[in-house]
Amino acid sequence: MVKFALVAALLALLVSPLAVSASLPAPNVELTAGFPDSPFGNVVNGQRNKLVVSFSNKDTVSYTVSILSGVLVNPNNFTQIVRNLTALRYDTPIGTGETVDIPFSFHSEIAPQDLGLVVLVDFLDANGNSHRAVGFNSTVTIVDPPTSIFDLQLLFLYVVLAGVLGGIGYLIQQAFFGGAAKGKKKAKKVVEPSIGAAGAVDEKTTAYDESWIPDGHIKKSPVRQSPRLRNKKQ
Repeated sequence: MVKFALVAALLALLVSPLAVSASLPAPNVELTAGFPDSPFGNVVNGQRNKLVVSFSNKDTVSYTVSILSGVLVNPNNFTQIVRNLTALRYDTPIGTGETVDIPFSFHSEIAPQDLGLVVLVDFLDANGNSHRAVGFNSTVTIVDPPTSIFDLQLLFLYVVLAGVLGGIGYLIQQAFFGGAAKGKKKAKKVVEPSIGAAGAVDEKTTAYDESWIPDGHIKKSPVRQSPRLRNKKQ
């Protein structure tokens, strides 16, 4: 809980032309703030971080919240500003006895670390006088968003890496095993004709059916007789 009463040094650091004049009485208001979406108060890089400031008007006059702004500071020295956050304009009226929740959203792109977060609330009274109060003043932890295996960018990276590794594996296979694979050829199987006992070709392997050939077309080779048999016949 952050109340309107603040350390003088902090107000001196964050004072602006809208700051309340020393002659004006201090407004009777109370401000509290918290992160509804982050119970541990972590600020996530690259995401929308929502801080809700509750403005309670306990005064007898109404006020109008005009601007909320914030800074990230050194947690050990709140006078050292690390990063300015975007200022948001509201112009939200708050009557006597009312409490209004005012959202303050911001983005962070900074290395994970602990930093001080200070959120300032500028508001006007019914007479147009400017006032400033601190809506939040505490140390927060800057963290990176959690990663997921289903993240599209990671999936694309996995596909690219798989393609590169596959290409390297193919090149290695071709360089060391491709030539040997091409040199191996299947030996042709040569079928030798079967040889009979006398060394002639087996007639069974060359036999064919002659029944369909006309007799006049079949040429029978003449039977050769030895000269001794021919002389005997004569």
